Amino acid sequence: MSTETISDNTAIYLCDMSRCEPASALSTQQNKSKWLLTDYETEDGLKGVMMYADSRQSPPPVTLPLNVSGWHKLYIGINYTRTVLGDGAHLTPWTMWGSLRAKLSRDTGNHRIAMEQIWRHAIGHYQEKMSKPHTSIYEVYWRSADLTGQALELATPLHGPDNEDAITNVSWIKMVPMSDEEIDRDGEDQPTLQTKRLAGAYCLGQMSGHTYGNVMYHPTDPGYIEEMIEPFRDSDFKMLLWECIRGDICVFNTRIGRVGWIGEQWNPEWIDPLEIAVKHAHDCGIDLYISKRMIGPGFPFKHSPLQQNEYYYKNKQFALKDEDGRDTSILSLAYPNIREHWVSLLREAVRYGADGVHLNLHRTNPFCLYEDPVVEPFMAVHGIDPRTLPFDDERWLRHRASFVTQYVREVRQMLNEEGQSLDKRLGLAITFWRDPYPLYYATDVETWIKEGLIDYAMPQWIHLATDDGPKIVADLKKMTEGTNTQLWPDIFPRTPHAEDYAQKLKQMYDAGADGFAFWSIELRTPRASEWAVLKRMGHYDTMDRYKKLAPTLWRNIPLRELGGISTHHSHTDG
Repeated sequence: MSTETISDNTAIYLCDMSRCEPASALSTQQNKSKWLLTDYETEDGLKGVMMYADSRQSPPPVTLPLNVSGWHKLYIGINYTRTVLGDGAHLTPWTMWGSLRAKLSRDTGNHRIAMEQIWRHAIGHYQEKMSKPHTSIYEVYWRSADLTGQALELATPLHGPDNEDAITNVSWIKMVPMSDEEIDRDGEDQPTLQTKRLAGAYCLGQMSGHTYGNVMYHPTDPGYIEEMIEPFRDSDFKMLLWECIRGDICVFNTRIGRVGWIGEQWNPEWIDPLEIAVKHAHDCGIDLYISKRMIGPGFPFKHSPLQQNEYYYKNKQFALKDEDGRDTSILSLAYPNIREHWVSLLREAVRYGADGVHLNLHRTNPFCLYEDPVVEPFMAVHGIDPRTLPFDDERWLRHRASFVTQYVREVRQMLNEEGQSLDKRLGLAITFWRDPYPLYYATDVETWIKEGLIDYAMPQWIHLATDDGPKIVADLKKMTEGTNTQLWPDIFPRTPHAEDYAQKLKQMYDAGADGFAFWSIELRTPRASEWAVLKRMGHYDTMDRYKKLAPTLWRNIPLRELGGISTHHSHTDG
């Protein structure tokens, strides 16, 4: 059995995970509290001992001595075996949040690593990287580092709803010595003030509850939050858009909203996720913006904190009205008290030390419709009942948009008040639908920019698999030219190939983009080879190099034998 192999290209393979310490955490037999060691052989003749762990049983972290000096590129080989349930939130067979935690001795925190499968909006556009994942090894580039005196710590995910069925595996570690030129390039790729022009939008549905109606989760370990943010350290990301207000549910110790079931009180055993997030984001050198989604009760009507939405039901008389006068599930921004409520929640969260606010105005629309305070002033001016007009009549759209603009003004005023005591401007970023055009959704982005209300305009979405991104950016750039508002398009899909980031984002920089935003960033950071490219996408001058580099950062190696069993004609559904 080969425990360490040096190939022709001087790559060093650590193939024997039985060398991990402490030995008491490892076993060749099934044991709930230990890592399971299993022999393997690949189709190209590499032999070794991999290890598995079940996150539900929380085996202890283990450490693998690396015993090398100097700078190396570090790769991890993983067998993504069949999981118990898969990722229910995203309907995939493997968790997208990350099934392995890894850190070097001198690292501040852990990084999660997940399988890089294609999902949702990428389906049909991108080829899957893996075939038969349970009978192959997926080798992925993780990072470059000076490994002198360092060991590698490996662990299962911290327990939570996003990984309760995760199976952790490590098959091998590959280290490739770096040349002086490569080391210099790595130094050039470190972030500067000029390259900090990326934003990640972080959905906290795994804690607040997703809109399909699952229960809340209240972590008790600060590491659960810190590991969400740690990947942004030393990256080109300037800000994290932290969605901690979803309807009346708040993922912090609120006095205005709710923290769980109706009547549930804050448990002192819980950590305050927002307090930890602000502190760790600042430690990583990035800003944290309070992000909010004005969710009302949704389908299915299920007994869960998010769907209970106590504030909505107590204020149902202020809901949007459809053409027939029926209530919708959304509270109208035409009412001053509703706007005041949303602003008060944002103010409460901003006082944790946040750097600004991010409004999700591409979700939960429309924001006002046929309520009396909307219809009556329109009729007084135009003498027309808007219910007789086409929905996209520009007069009607602009009138409705005036209420949304008033809300944006009030958020800006709150930020000015809070920032005054800090002697700095707190930022305001807004994500909005750009298709078919922003005003269609009663979002008058041009007015917000002209009045100097917003710092970042984030149109959603621009899809990397299409060729119209540069034209879309060039058209939108007309709104922000000559102003202090930056145009940061929101990029989809969530799971592209890394080379598309490098190629398409450069084209959009050339078309006028000032930076970029990425929705569901929590699903991008664990995709190690893609993240290695994405986190450097503020470096305009190196994007061509990353386009060429990206396809070399991963490979898929079929297994010949696993646990003494041939993988051919084995491991079927039985």
